[in-house]
Amino acid sequence: PKKVAGKEMDNSISLYFNPLYTQIYNKDVFSNDNWQAEGGIGYNGGIGYTYYLRKSIGVFGGLSLTNYKTNLKLENFSIETNTLRLEDKDGDEYYRYIQSDVEEQNSLTYLDVSLGTNLNKYLKENVLGIYLGTGCQFSYLFMSKYKITGSSTHTGYYPEYHVVLYDLPDYDFTSENLDAENDWDLNSFNISAYLSFGLFARVHRLVYLNAGPYIIYGIGDLKYDTAKHRDDYISTVGVPGRTNTQAAGLNFSLIFIL
Repeated sequence: PKKVAGKEMDNSISLYFNPLYTQIYNKDVFSNDNWQAEGGIGYNGGIGYTYYLRKSIGVFGGLSLTNYKTNLKLENFSIETNTLRLEDKDGDEYYRYIQSDVEEQNSLTYLDVSLGTNLNKYLKENVLGIYLGTGCQFSYLFMSKYKITGSSTHTGYYPEYHVVLYDLPDYDFTSENLDAENDWDLNSFNISAYLSFGLFARVHRLVYLNAGPYIIYGIGDLKYDTAKHRDDYISTVGVPGRTNTQAAGLNFSLIFIL
């Protein structure tokens, strides 16, 4: 390190890629008896700059992309109960009956600006040590996709006429084979906290490698309150509570000392 104004500093640029197990998590969806939910493999990767106030304490800023995935499945679902009274386009009241087998693949990709602190402690001077990084990600929804496959049948029971209507596309009473892909309407902004820690080792005179666990937890609510398609969770169960992003995995960073 070099001396500047009486302080040691090792300002650095970092390139990082973090493979992660991710979830677009909602407690209501993940605990529902009809819907099966599981996370998927995502990632966080980008470039950062660290300004060291002291040899072991630095301020970090970064720009990255983070991808989250969750897969949902609805198997052998059938609802033919007179509990949700709806109104069709003619003003007549009816109950929607649904039989459905569907799978969803959901993916969200964010452009992140990260601000945080980095702490380093050498175990062997200039060769090996431990690190801790923590801070916040301020994220903009860069890409949101869902893919739906399966089949479903929707009919309408009209209690006033004691009749069940079907095969009426204008009223969305149809049987369909589903294979569609579209955007997911969610809150465009997200705030997350991140934590990273592990070992760093010198791999070249001015190059270090960081490796260790990496955790991201979404603080904001993504506002999942609009149905994606006619057989999604909202359409079959109702509007769920808070939805957030979560991820855990490994951090791999190359640190270039300036």
